[in-house]
Amino acid sequence: MNAEKLDFPDNSFDMVWSWGVIHHSANTENILDEIHRVLKPGGVAKIMVYHRGWWNYYVVNFFIHGIIRGEFLKYKTFTNVVQAHTDGAIARYYSIKSWKKAVSKFLPIKFIFISGNRADLFPIPFGKVKSFLIKITPNIFLRFLLSNFKMGSFLISELKKASN
Repeated sequence: MNAEKLDFPDNSFDMVWSWGVIHHSANTENILDEIHRVLKPGGVAKIMVYHRGWWNYYVVNFFIHGIIRGEFLKYKTFTNVVQAHTDGAIARYYSIKSWKKAVSKFLPIKFIFISGNRADLFPIPFGKVKSFLIKITPNIFLRFLLSNFKMGSFLISELKKASN
């Protein structure tokens, strides 16, 4: 179904779950409007979009892929380098500030946090070395880096529609 024009009546759902979907749309605002429309009063939306964080977006994409691996020569622009390393034809990345701005027109944010895959912390090819690094690094330290140090590539939020 087209998320920008859902075939559900208004106030249909207590909860909407979107994990890694709406940031692939040409018009994320339409989807947020549709989520607001189909949520019942007091309903909750749990949404994950890609995080435009300092680590995954700028260090890994710009510095490692773009400069060290020379991908600026092939792809010409930073946007093209980023898109070459994402899934889907298009992917939008949001900072906490830009996500709050996008969402605030539709639903208030109950909470927001950053998370991600442990493997994202080690920007080397998958293999024995990367697996070893992940294995020997304490989970609490990995979670700290992903969330508290905002190195994760997932921006996760919970939005709540006002009750009538």
